[in-house]
Amino acid sequence: MNPAIDATPFLKWAGGKTQLLSKLEQRLPERFNTYHEPFLGSGALFFRLARLGRIERALLTDVNRDLILTYTQVRDNVEGLIAALEEHRERHDREHFYAARDRFNGDGLDPTSRAAIFIYLNKTCFNGLYRVNRRGHYNVPMGRYESPSVVNPDRMRSASAALQGVSLRAEDFTQPYSSRPQPIRVSLRAEDFTRALAHVAPGDFVYLDPPYVPLSATANFTAYDRDGFRFEDQRRLAAEVRRLDGLGAKVMLSNHATDELIALYDGFGVEILQATRMINRQSDRRGKHTAEVLVRNYP
Repeated sequence: MNPAIDATPFLKWAGGKTQLLSKLEQRLPERFNTYHEPFLGSGALFFRLARLGRIERALLTDVNRDLILTYTQVRDNVEGLIAALEEHRERHDREHFYAARDRFNGDGLDPTSRAAIFIYLNKTCFNGLYRVNRRGHYNVPMGRYESPSVVNPDRMRSASAALQGVSLRAEDFTQPYSSRPQPIRVSLRAEDFTRALAHVAPGDFVYLDPPYVPLSATANFTAYDRDGFRFEDQRRLAAEVRRLDGLGAKVMLSNHATDELIALYDGFGVEILQATRMINRQSDRRGKHTAEVLVRNYP
C-alpha cells in the first residue's frame, strides 16, 4: 500500500459524504484493485482512502468538465491555483462575485484561471451549489457569508499530493509536476458514468454517489449539466450495477432512501443510514435528519 496522505476535500458539495465517512469506511471491502469513483463531486471517500493508504490505482470521473479540470489543476499546478485564489479572496464582494461568474460563463479563460473561478464560486455561492441553466451557464447566486474561506493552501497542497499519490514536502510543490516522484496511477476523466464504468475490471472497487433522487418537487439541486439527471438515469445506473456485479467487481452506492430507488436494487445488500440534510430552500428544514440508502454487493 502507498503511504497515507493527510488529505480532505477542498470543495463544498451538495450531497458530499464527509459526515458519513466513518460509516462508509466501516463498510469498505477488505481488498480491491483499482478504485473507481464516477460521480466525483468533493471526492470525500477518495481522500479518506488516500489518508488510509489504501489506493494503488484510481480512476476518478465526472460528467462535469469544469470539476475535472479543477481537480487536474489542483494536481498539476496547485501553487499557481493558490495564488489566483488569493487574488479572488482579497477582491471578494458582490460586484466581484458576479463579474467572476460572467467570466466563468464566457470564453477565453486559461485552465488555471478557470479552475480558480470554479473554486471561488464554490466557496462563495449559495450553499456551495453547482447548477447550470438550459444554456449550460452557471447561475447560482452569491451566498451570505461574513468571511468565506476562499482558499486553504495546506488543504489544497494535501489534495494535490493525494491526486499524485505521493507524500510531498512543501518544497516539492515548486517543482514541475512532470519532474516529481512517479505517482500512483490516479486518472482524471470528464465522461458520463456509462463510459467510466466500462473501464472496471474484476476485483475493482466502485463507489457510486450519483445525483440524489429529489425528496420533493422543489428539492432537485442536481442540474450539474444542462440535461440534468433523471430517474431514467437512475435506472440505467442500476443496470450498470447489476452488470458490474456479474463481472466480479465490488460496488457500493448511496442515495436517498425512497421506495422507488430501493426497488431498483432488489437482491443486493441494503442498509438505511441517517444523515443530516444541509441543503433546502427553506432554512428551517436544514440540519434535519434524512434517511439514506447504502447498497452493496459484497458482505
